[in-house]
Order: sequence, then structure tokens, then C-alpha cells
Amino acid sequence: MRNHGIHHVVVAEGQAVVGILSSFDLLRLVEDHRFVAKNAPTPSSRKGGSRKKAELNSETDA
Repeated sequence: MRNHGIHHVVVAEGQAVVGILSSFDLLRLVEDHRFVAKNAPTPSSRKGGSRKKAELNSETDA
């Protein structure tokens, strides 16, 4: 709809008009089901963060 500049769509069942759907209606539907972002990981909860540093140190020592 956005790519073609269409803001309203007629909804029909057979030959009868049963409603009109607007871009605002779709936006409201998406907003009700929006993705909730998780908190960013903390340094202590990162997987393998300290292990990689330890592996690098052991490689330089060898």
C-alpha cells in the first residue's frame, strides 16, 4: 500500500462492500503485536567472552 500511495482498500464479499481497511488500521494491528526487545547482554552474561581472552593469552604464551 505504501509503495503505491494507497491509503484505503475496499473490502468486498462477492459483489457487496463489507468495509474499508485503512493504513492506520494495519498500523494499529501491527502495534498491538509488536516485538518487545530484550535487554542488552551484560559483560558477565556474554557467552565465551572471558574464555576467548584466556585462549588468546595462552596462544601468545606458547
